[in-house]
Parts: sequence; structure tokens; C-alpha cells
Amino acid sequence: MEPSKREQHAVLACVATERNRQDLRWGGPEHDDRHDVSDWIFYLRTQLSNLAYASEKAMDDEAYEASVRFILVKIAALAVAAIESHDRLIARLAEALAKPTPAEAIRKCGEVVERNSAAFEAVSHVSPSA
Repeated sequence: MEPSKREQHAVLACVATERNRQDLRWGGPEHDDRHDVSDWIFYLRTQLSNLAYASEKAMDDEAYEASVRFILVKIAALAVAAIESHDRLIARLAEALAKPTPAEAIRKCGEVVERNSAAFEAVSHVSPSA
């Protein structure tokens, strides 16, 4: 594996570890799915503010350098949580839209009855062959 891919895998492993930590702390999908886009924006902005503060401090204090990376990983994991939650929402909406409404179900039943009635009438008018 080329060095840049190894680095990418290492970073993504850190993000996945942070994502798992978040799920354990906050309760996973059940908790995440209670948030809407405006909530996720707020959480990401909060972390971005933390990043801005840590990066300013890192210029004068090397101890903040580790904080910058840690916050970047938190931001990435938070973005992953938002994407996962959004994908589940879209899947639930698609599933709900795929289910017929009661009116559609009644209409479809009516169509089936009409087709079967027409087929029955066509067959019943045919005289039996000798």
C-alpha cells in the first residue's frame, strides 16, 4: 500500500474509533436520529470554534497541537454521524413513500376486482365446447 493510502487508513481508523466512542457515550442511532440538520450544524460549528481556538493557541503553545488533531477527528466523526443519521432518515422516507395510502390500496383492490370481473364475464359467455 502506498504511503498516502496508509496515512488515510490510519486517519479513518481514528475517525471510526471516535465514532464508536460517540455512540457509546450518546446512545448510537436512537440518539442521533432525534437530531435534524440544524442540530448537526450547531454541533459542527461548536467543534469548529473549538478548533479555531486550539489552532490559535497552538501557534504559541505546542501542547495545543495534539488538541488540533483531536478536534479535527471529532469533527470528522461528527460529520459521519450526521451523514449516517441523514441516510437513515432518507431510507425511512423512501420506505414510507413506497407504502400505498389507504385510498391507493382501495383503488388498487377495485382495479383487481374489475379485471377479475371482466375476465369472469368473458369466460362465462363462452359456450362449452362439444
